[in-house]
Amino acid sequence: MYKYLFLLPLLFGTVSLAAQTPEYGGYVKYAASTPGTITVISNGFGKKMRESGKDANAGAFYAVLFRGIADSRYQLPLVSDEAGKKNDPIVTGLLTGGYGSFVIEDILVSQEAQTRKVDGSKGILTVHKITIDYDALRKYLEQNGVIRKFGY
Repeated sequence: MYKYLFLLPLLFGTVSLAAQTPEYGGYVKYAASTPGTITVISNGFGKKMRESGKDANAGAFYAVLFRGIADSRYQLPLVSDEAGKKNDPIVTGLLTGGYGSFVIEDILVSQEAQTRKVDGSKGILTVHKITIDYDALRKYLEQNGVIRKFGY
């Protein structure tokens, strides 16, 4: 029994590290696109409206960067190496608020007070219709060395 006690700090340290990593897993769905832009429906959750809006935007950008948007011309993600580029300062800067210059339009579609089933926290669930300047985002990532230019 005592020989396993040294594993407890390691276990709790791992759990606390996992709890500190931001979660970008909201619902993101394709709405429309024009050449160079994509419009998605994204939801966010936060204690206040502003937090919820930021969560919706970060979720939309995370989906475009690392997942791709199903049923659109942008099905492939911009960044193919999620594990290697997720902690890149350029990417983390984008996901923590640097996305503003790439958002063409952000329309609040709906809002409702809700309690999260996962952890029981109370807050506001908002649904946003977000139009992203895809070409400018791709060019920005190319210029900062996060992705390579197509064909090189």
